[in-house]
Amino acid sequence: KWTTVKSKDDIELFVYSGEEFKASGTMSRTIFDYTPDQIIHFLTIPGQIESCSSIMEKNEIIGSVSQDIKIVYMKIAKILMIASRDFVMYSRRFTSEDSRENVIFYSIEDEEYLKSNG
Repeated sequence: KWTTVKSKDDIELFVYSGEEFKASGTMSRTIFDYTPDQIIHFLTIPGQIESCSSIMEKNEIIGSVSQDIKIVYMKIAKILMIASRDFVMYSRRFTSEDSRENVIFYSIEDEEYLKSNG
């Protein structure tokens, strides 16, 4: 169910379930357009290299956007994560039930905020 699409900048993105993603700008400030008509909103806060590495060791790297950016499937939480040296962002795993919802990308630093604010 994973496929690869290329952004305007020729950056390869691994996409779940064949949905189309378009990217613009640099990876740390990427705008993802969700097809058909939903936008994926996200926040990124620069993360520590160590936190990226430790997360990636415990989970499954399913693809790479570049040498420094890995896409990780977090088995326990069942979420998709994009990790680089500078930032970490991740989302709920895409399912057919999610297809009409906005999917939220957020950084690890935002996790406590989201837990306490729904």
